This record gives sequence, C-alpha cells and structure tokens, in this order.
Amino acid sequence: MRSFFRIMVMVIVSALTFTVCGGGYRKLDEFLFVGMLVVMFWGLPLIGLVTLLHFVERRLGRIAGYVIATIGLIPLGLVIAYGPGDPVYSRIIVVTGLGWSAAWIVTSLIFLERETRQVAQAS
Repeated sequence: MRSFFRIMVMVIVSALTFTVCGGGYRKLDEFLFVGMLVVMFWGLPLIGLVTLLHFVERRLGRIAGYVIATIGLIPLGLVIAYGPGDPVYSRIIVVTGLGWSAAWIVTSLIFLERETRQVAQAS
C-alpha cells in the first residue's frame, strides 16, 4: 500500500514538473492547458515510468534512489549545454528539476524506510 502512495505522489510531482517545464509557468490558463496535455498524452507512460523506477529502487537498494534522483538534473544539464536562453525559464526548469530530485529522495526516505522497519520488526 505504501508503494501505491509513493507512486501516486511522484506521478503528481512529475506531472507538475512536466507542466512547468513545458511552458506552463507564465499564466494560470497556460498552466491548465499544458497540464491537461501532459495528463492526456503522458499520463499512462508517466505512471509506468515512476512505477518502474520505484520497483528498481526497491530491488537494488537505497543507493539506487540517489542514482534515480539524478534524473532531475537533466534540465540543469540542458541549460549548461545549450546556454541559458530565457533566464526566467532557465531558472524555473532548473528549480523544478531539483525539486523533482528532492521529492524522489524524500519519498524514498519516508515510504521505503517504513517498509524496512516493518519487515525488521516482523522478523
């Protein structure tokens, strides 16, 4: 059950990150439109990807969570590789990418730590 809640939280965080990085950071109507497109076209693949990453982390251990969290550094790498362009957009995508990484690590610590404690107490 904890896996379901973690996947649900990370899908919401990922959808918000994709919405902001997709250009929905200027006005509310743009945010809602881009968010609708993200949910319509990327909803199921996003659920599948987050679920796959969650179970890979559970299988490989805690260190895999930190490796998976580096996915959030992709926007920073894009800004470094291609130049800043629009400075407001560059700042926003870097912050949302780092926010995604932080959310992955925090949900890992919250949800997976409880699972390991419960398994240890049951043994």
